[in-house]
Amino acid sequence: MQIPREETVKEVAVALVKGALQATPLVGGLLAEVMNLFVNPAEKRTERWLAEVLSTIEKLQKELRVVPEVLQNDERFISFLYQATQIALRNHRVEKIRALRNALEATAIGNMPEEDIAFQFLKFIDEFSLMHLRLLDFINKHAMQGRVTLEQVLSQFEIYLGASIERAHFRAVIKDLELRSLILAGDVQDLPEFATQQNAVFTDDFEPKPLCVTSLGQSFLEFIAEGR
Repeated sequence: MQIPREETVKEVAVALVKGALQATPLVGGLLAEVMNLFVNPAEKRTERWLAEVLSTIEKLQKELRVVPEVLQNDERFISFLYQATQIALRNHRVEKIRALRNALEATAIGNMPEEDIAFQFLKFIDEFSLMHLRLLDFINKHAMQGRVTLEQVLSQFEIYLGASIERAHFRAVIKDLELRSLILAGDVQDLPEFATQQNAVFTDDFEPKPLCVTSLGQSFLEFIAEGR
């Protein structure tokens, strides 16, 4: 197999990102005028994302012999790149850009879940805060068995982060991850200020369900994980 020249790899990366930018709709002359006020920041973010795409393509070409021109003609990869590019330009946090890059790499090599789920995961990257991503990863790595309270989880998570967390925000993120079916809260007891007045009845043979990451949550973490 012929190894593409370095210039070819860069040309493909530039062409892909340029196409993604051109695919982003602009509405009206007023928006264009406003955008002109932010040329430099926009250019910096574009250059940053271009560097990530270029790095990804170079890695795939060198390690897996994925020919850049093949990616350029892969409709699924192009669709994913277009949406990832719009998300990248809306974000400044390194962790989210890294997650986008890793997801893009997984898509390029076909190491991705069913297509609809992959695009749902892309939406998660866009909508989630860093707290969502860090907490999901924490729960996956530090599963708590037995009867657990959110108070205990919060305490351990704060030690893990080395920072204090606003309690209501922490609870909201937990509930959000559970709503997206990425975690199972099981029989975890709520924070005291949010708990109901009803007391849970535990029998001797009761086996509390642990706080854990679901199979969907694990797939999401694998999709955005670094290194393949």
